[in-house]
Amino acid sequence: MCHIVLLRPEIKLRQQVIDMDNKVQEAKENALAIQKGLRSIGANRAVALSVHVSKQVIADMEERIASLIDQLDKL
Repeated sequence: MCHIVLLRPEIKLRQQVIDMDNKVQEAKENALAIQKGLRSIGANRAVALSVHVSKQVIADMEERIASLIDQLDKL
């Protein structure tokens, strides 16, 4: 019985670590998507984008930045 009581906090801690890893991975994915978007509209881009596509990329990055800020606030 004592072992079960000791395992429960360990399981809870393990789940917290897994949750934190998932949050960090999600934040990293958002940061990488923002980086990719910036590259596609930056001065060293491979091709010129239309105004419409540029606006879409910027809108996507704005959403991802808001999501990233929210994720970091929760850490």
